[in-house]
Formats: sequence, structure tokens, C-alpha cells
Amino acid sequence: MKAGRWLDALIFISLLAALWVLGRNAGGRELTDVTLVQTLGVDGSGPVTLTATGEAEAGPVCRTARGQDIVHARSAMTLADPTRLELTHIAQLVLGPETPVEETLWQALLNRKSGCNATIWLSRGPAGALVAGAEQPFRRLRTLEESGPVTAPTLLEAAWALAEEGRVDLPVLALEDGVLQVVDVATVEGG
Repeated sequence: MKAGRWLDALIFISLLAALWVLGRNAGGRELTDVTLVQTLGVDGSGPVTLTATGEAEAGPVCRTARGQDIVHARSAMTLADPTRLELTHIAQLVLGPETPVEETLWQALLNRKSGCNATIWLSRGPAGALVAGAEQPFRRLRTLEESGPVTAPTLLEAAWALAEEGRVDLPVLALEDGVLQVVDVATVEGG
């Protein structure tokens, strides 16, 4: 009986060691060739076009993908990218003028990978062109968040305001002389 317990313990320890080694190797692979998306532009309601900007080891990256909705566009974007595109904990969502705000907020909120702390912005023109055309959109929007004349609500705050108050105020962006500017504040009514 004692030999059986020792054998069971030895097998258990061997499995733990194997899992530990595999976990260390998998963790190392995950960090190579990863593009972290910081700003995501959303245009349309179906099909949806996503424009993602972020930083990779080689420098700034901009990717675009289309899908029948946000979920399919995100999937298409991650499959088409030659490096691993990480669409988790996005810092900023910029919504184009033809994008249904309430529906988009709920889709992003229900996608656990998005992150509830992404700030929400509207774009006067196509969001993809604004995000792709701005130099370092993440840093510029972060500067506007910290010192701008208006405050962009987070994804969670905007969805809550639409659900509870029936409306939310969102800053409107435009690209002027290559620089992102807040040009207005729009009130979006809930449905």
C-alpha cells in the first residue's frame, strides 16, 4: 500500500513539474511578436470596420478589418495579423458618425477582453481615418483625457449613463493639421 502512495505522489509531482515547465515556455512565447492595441476606431453598424493602432517591438502599428459586427471584425483582425494582435484592455474607443453608439458600447462591454476602462470618443468623420491619420493617437488622447477641456467617460460610465439616465455626453474629435482636437461635445440619446 505504501508503494502505491509513493507512486501516486511521484506521478503528481511529475505532472506539476511538467505543467510548470510548459507554463514558463508558453509565457515566453506569448510575449514575442505581440502588438498591443491601444486605440480602436469603429465605423459602421454592419458591416463594421475596425481600425486598431498600437505599439509593437518594431514601432507603431495600424491594422484594419471588416466583419458583420464587432465580434467578427475583431476575429478577422486577429486572424489576419502576421504577429499576435492583442485586443485586450483597449485604452480608447473612437466611434465614427455612422456607428450606433449604444449598440457598440454594449457589444464592447459584453466582450470581456475589451476592458471597461476604455475612454469613449466620437469622431466627426470616419473613425478609422482619424485614428490611422493621427500621429501617436494613444498619447494624444491620453493628454486630452488628462488636461483637455472635456472629460471622456469610460466604457462602463457611458453604458451606465445610457441605461440609467437615457443619455450620455461624449467628446467629438477631429483631425486638424495632423493633430487630434476636441471640437465639440455631443449628447447621445439611449434607445
